[in-house]
Amino acid sequence: ASAQAAAATEEFGAIVVTARKREENLQDVPLSVTAFTSAKIEEAGLKSLGDLAQQTLGFSFREGFGRNADRPVIRGMANIQGNANAAFFVDGVFVTGSIASYQLDNLERVEIVKGPQSALYGRQTFSGAINYVTRKPDNDFMGRISGTLGSDRFRELSGFVSGPIAKDHLFFELN
Repeated sequence: ASAQAAAATEEFGAIVVTARKREENLQDVPLSVTAFTSAKIEEAGLKSLGDLAQQTLGFSFREGFGRNADRPVIRGMANIQGNANAAFFVDGVFVTGSIASYQLDNLERVEIVKGPQSALYGRQTFSGAINYVTRKPDNDFMGRISGTLGSDRFRELSGFVSGPIAKDHLFFELN
């Protein structure tokens, strides 16, 4: 089995995750983690958290009515009242309220950690945690713009640009 894992790593490249608050190869993490790299997000045309949920076994997401009614469900562990059993994080920081409008453009990866995570992440992670890891600007200028046109005058435009202000010291990113 280790020869197959080594071959898969060579073919697809190692995916590094921070599900346990340190960088580790996804194949070495003793947790059930589904990770989407920025390349996979772009390749699959994923635009929202709902799209990610459709691509992840054991994870569903429905936008509720109002800012605090979103319900992520991991491994079928859902409740009707009170806080959800799964929580959202951006770079390891707990997010209150809705995350449904957060764009996936400037993410390095998304990690969906299944199973109880209270020891690592804390509040509201009885069934798991969804962690957005943002892309860090560097010395290379980078940017992307995407748009969607639809019926009934539907128009959507999103994008980002990032790069250096002072080489090796100060960087910027605009969304």
